[in-house]
Amino acid sequence: IYMGKRVALSILMLPGFIIANWRGAVLTMNILAALFIVNIFLLIYEMLGEKKSAFYCSLLAAASFPMIYFCARFLYHVPAALFVLLAYRKINNLNQEKFRETLFIGLLLAVLPWFHPQYMAVVVILLCFFAFKMRRNLKQIFSIIIILASSLILALAVNFRITGGLFTVEEPYLGFYDRGV
Repeated sequence: IYMGKRVALSILMLPGFIIANWRGAVLTMNILAALFIVNIFLLIYEMLGEKKSAFYCSLLAAASFPMIYFCARFLYHVPAALFVLLAYRKINNLNQEKFRETLFIGLLLAVLPWFHPQYMAVVVILLCFFAFKMRRNLKQIFSIIIILASSLILALAVNFRITGGLFTVEEPYLGFYDRGV
């Protein structure tokens, strides 16, 4: 299954597609959107400590036009936003001693360029936030940098193979669909 999008979205949709064809892929996308809304609730609750405010904000986000639009289509924005939000929440509540959390954050950040090269800027910002929070633990900072560098090199190679350029953002293979063929 390769639907004219970046690799990460295709891989995320694959289990649902295998189980129930296109309906399973749509269900997978909606589950990811629901997880995103739950994480909005959790982030606001963690920041404000008020369930009522968190509930209304997450309800507003769920009922917004972009959320409804993105859930009905196979676009990478909702899963990428979920990964960004999860990484931010994990970094914000980071325990200095737990190396597993660092690995989880590294994997979340490492996947983002696989959605689209534009997310590399978000990865750099979150990496700086992580480095600031972990400034006393260089081992964890270097381990996450190694994870990100490995993923980035592989993502650039795949991007080069698909689009013909390392940082090419255009997706020339979509022209096939634009011509109505």
